[in-house]
Amino acid sequence: MREDNILKLLKIAETHKQAFTSVRKWNEYAKEHNLPSSRQFIHAFESWKNARKAVGIKSSSIKYEGKYTKKELKEIINKHSKEFSSKENWYVYAKENGLPTYETFVKYFENWNEVQKLAGFIPNKLSNDDLIKIAKKHKESFISKNKWNEYAKEHNLPSAITYIRRFDSWSNIYEIIHQPIEKKRDS
Repeated sequence: MREDNILKLLKIAETHKQAFTSVRKWNEYAKEHNLPSSRQFIHAFESWKNARKAVGIKSSSIKYEGKYTKKELKEIINKHSKEFSSKENWYVYAKENGLPTYETFVKYFENWNEVQKLAGFIPNKLSNDDLIKIAKKHKESFISKNKWNEYAKEHNLPSAITYIRRFDSWSNIYEIIHQPIEKKRDS
């Protein structure tokens, strides 16, 4: 990002310092006042924490009043449902977009599986037979790890890593899914 853009963002943040607390608060304020979103600050400063530091706001000086309500978290789950495929995926996405961590969700919901169910994901408690059935049903996309991951994410299916962990390698499960059907011979 160009230096003049960074300076412009700093000036905006300093002018509106009282609202430059949390990502959620800033986004609400920025929307009302037609200001750059938190994503622009995160992009320019690599994190929200760095942006606040550049403006001269210490983390300890921010009071985290008005934490998320369960209703707000459900709205986030609905809006960003495709990103709840794993804790790791959500962590990266949440950090990039200034959203609550998975730990926040677990505080309000029974566990991560409940959060994933609300997002429309199949629970991780699938048997090996269930995984094989899913892969065979979608065999045309079960070609490579990358192709499968793209397809699985789009259709809320288990990722390639799930198959690798259960079957020790991609090649093992690939052979199971793509084994040729033996034709019966006439004797």
